[in-house]
Amino acid sequence: MKSFAALTRTALWCVSALLSGSAIAQSSGGTPLRVIVPYAAGGQTDVMARVIGEFMQKTLQRPVIVENRPGAGGLIGLKTLQTSPADGNTLLFRDSGFVAAPLLLKAADYDPLKDLQPVASVGRSDMFFMVSKDVPAKTIPEFIAWAKTQPNGVTAANNGQNTGAHLAAALFGKRTAINVIHVPYKGVVETVTALITGDAKMQINVMTDALAGQISKGNVRLLAAASTAPSAFAPGLPRVSETVANFGFDGFFAFLALPAVPTERVDAIAKAVELALTDATTLDKLQKLSVYPVYRGPRELGSDIARQYRFYKGIVDELGVEAQ
Repeated sequence: MKSFAALTRTALWCVSALLSGSAIAQSSGGTPLRVIVPYAAGGQTDVMARVIGEFMQKTLQRPVIVENRPGAGGLIGLKTLQTSPADGNTLLFRDSGFVAAPLLLKAADYDPLKDLQPVASVGRSDMFFMVSKDVPAKTIPEFIAWAKTQPNGVTAANNGQNTGAHLAAALFGKRTAINVIHVPYKGVVETVTALITGDAKMQINVMTDALAGQISKGNVRLLAAASTAPSAFAPGLPRVSETVANFGFDGFFAFLALPAVPTERVDAIAKAVELALTDATTLDKLQKLSVYPVYRGPRELGSDIARQYRFYKGIVDELGVEAQ
């Protein structure tokens, strides 16, 4: 039986949630909340937006509409946000690759620290090193040895030239002296197809249901975790850093708004996200997407973005990458 103190805490949380939900609903006026996802439908980011949005509809008491605007490594989705009214009724939801974009693409003519307002992060997802079934390697050392025998290099799938998948594969190639040939696709779904068909031999990216299914079927082989810490979703799986020193990518998924959106509206939406991450059904769905739920409010997320920018700047400098 729960203690009186525990029951009291639960009751207070419920009252707080109800009051927060009421305040959020009153601030929105029932206008639909448009969430732009800059990737194709069906990928991890898209599904996450829909899972969180489904709960937010109840809290906000307004429709949450997810709109896919794939292409140009996420820039089409970003431009969609930038051309929308700064009224808080349009948000961008994506992975932390937007932080690196201005370092890699001339078309990404924005400052991630000034031109986007942090709203809330919903979690992080480990990155994994995976290969096509026709690659004979079963470990990272074996892959490195095999890749060096390929005269035309090794093709690596990524979901855009400014994404973590692109930078991770490029860094791996540089530190192991492997010729990695980057092949960009519109989204994660397309990169999975490329691995299955063998058009791409490797990929360093987040896990999705589609990938997990193909791994279980033996069409894609998982070699290692590419995250800094051991993966909570694949206990015992080796890490790339065990072979390649100081190799580790940690990212996040977040809602972003235009800088002119009033602070009170941003805080209201952030509260709705926070409440979504207390819902058991929502958490279960996120975990099935290999997402580790982590809520970070506007201020904390802003600090994370600044730290991530420094991280990517160091990698870009190491790789000698120039914006294209």
